[in-house]
Amino acid sequence: SGDERVKAQRLLEEVAARFRKLQDEEAEEAEETLAAVGGGEDGQSQKRRRLQKKTVTDVTVEKDIAQALAEDGEACEDPEAERQRQREALIRMRDCYAQRLHFVELLDAAESRLRGLLSSKTNTDVTEAISVVVELRL
Repeated sequence: SGDERVKAQRLLEEVAARFRKLQDEEAEEAEETLAAVGGGEDGQSQKRRRLQKKTVTDVTVEKDIAQALAEDGEACEDPEAERQRQREALIRMRDCYAQRLHFVELLDAAESRLRGLLSSKTNTDVTEAISVVVELRL
């Protein structure tokens, strides 16, 4: 469950980064529109970050996000509509992985309790173990 937790946390971070990227694209598009009208200034230079080597978890996270964006439907030609489509897909992924992370935390919390109850041979402990499992289902 440690790997699942790390993957879910990295995916949530990646989703947040993608949201920032979408906002940056919108801001850049707005600046270009403003510059085309004649009211913008190009005096600001933007620094680019270098990407470092990715770990296997990072690669699978990016693969999962790319797959979710591809499953969402066809890309739109309108940049605004495409960003909205990506934003909706990212929101669904964020919600899904937030629930997944919560479930992993619940499993970790119940693990030691279940281990003790299942190793016991009394009827009350078995009944309590069943109630713990039922709590996890909810």
